[in-house]
Amino acid sequence: MKFIVEQSDAKKRLDIFLAEKLGITRSAVAHIIKRNEANINNKPAGAGLRVKAGDEVTTLPASSKELPEEPGLLAVLAENKDYLVIDKPAGLTVHATAERKTGTLVNRLLAYNPLIRNVGEAHRPGIVHRLDRDVSGVMIAAKTPAAYEYLKGQFSEHKMNKEYTTLVLGVVAQPSGTITAAVGRNRKGKMSVKVGGLDAITHFEILRRGRKSTLLKITTETGRMHQIRVHMKHMGHPIVGDTLYAPNDARVKAKRLMLHASLIGFTDMAGNAVAYESPLPPEFKNVP
Repeated sequence: MKFIVEQSDAKKRLDIFLAEKLGITRSAVAHIIKRNEANINNKPAGAGLRVKAGDEVTTLPASSKELPEEPGLLAVLAENKDYLVIDKPAGLTVHATAERKTGTLVNRLLAYNPLIRNVGEAHRPGIVHRLDRDVSGVMIAAKTPAAYEYLKGQFSEHKMNKEYTTLVLGVVAQPSGTITAAVGRNRKGKMSVKVGGLDAITHFEILRRGRKSTLLKITTETGRMHQIRVHMKHMGHPIVGDTLYAPNDARVKAKRLMLHASLIGFTDMAGNAVAYESPLPPEFKNVP
């Protein structure tokens, strides 16, 4: 983003100037400056440097320049000046990695709105939270730095309401329940229920039973990596199509991981409670 310093802002410290213009905290600005991503007149500048009237102040994460804009299907469920709500398909990676800069949701997002390049973390601009590549469903992407900080804060404080729908192997007996089991990496590098792991809490409720599988509504109090997948396996009912945690179970065949982010609710920047839903994909509607 680019700003021309006006006389009213002259002599302000760079970190204060950017915090005001970007609508984020000074600590967030400090990270931008530390990564040499803030320039005055095209030269990297320190936090304490004072701006002068007429200075051109720019912020652009260096690594975000490497992310190309790639037009592609982007199912937008809702949009306002602060954020986008996206319906992510299964099989689409959310953001770039050190080895991969293309073919991601972020590349499509940048083609849709190039200004998002300046929002959030450099390698995943706009991304407030993520879904695994094989998980489908509702996601939020921030459009401004202020919205990013605000929404990210709600995730960090576990104030987001998230609901998932999953199809698991076998017939679950109890109509509802809670799994409280710490999650961590095992010796093989996969996530598993583990003594000394991070606390993880998952609630489930039966939506429909079949002969070989059960459709569940899932809510979580924590957001550990692969938490739902690990907890379902721990319960004895791994997710249908989970080639990582139930690779050899062919009781029910599926072309994808049967886990879908159905709903997300939060407080918007105007203080209103909002909720957005992603329609259940057709493959979930027939429970074998």
